[in-house]
Amino acid sequence: MIFERMFEAKPELKNYFEKFKNMSLEVLYKSDALLNHATNVMETIDTTVTELDDAEKTHQNLKKLGLKHKTLQVPDEVIKVYYTKLYI
Repeated sequence: MIFERMFEAKPELKNYFEKFKNMSLEVLYKSDALLNHATNVMETIDTTVTELDDAEKTHQNLKKLGLKHKTLQVPDEVIKVYYTKLYI
């Protein structure tokens, strides 16, 4: 799973996730919280891919996602680590 690879590479990144930060990695990997978050991420990716033919809708969805992460003060480092682990 992408998040497992991300947290193994940089365990401190889990502190940016309110539901994850007090869990050990062992507990986190078996938790419903991580499964739910991963499911939401995959649904977002699926929606984005499905709607690629509608550039405006895709742009708005990605902008909304970016603003959500900005509001949560997720640093660029977290996003960069996520994407590097996405392709391993």
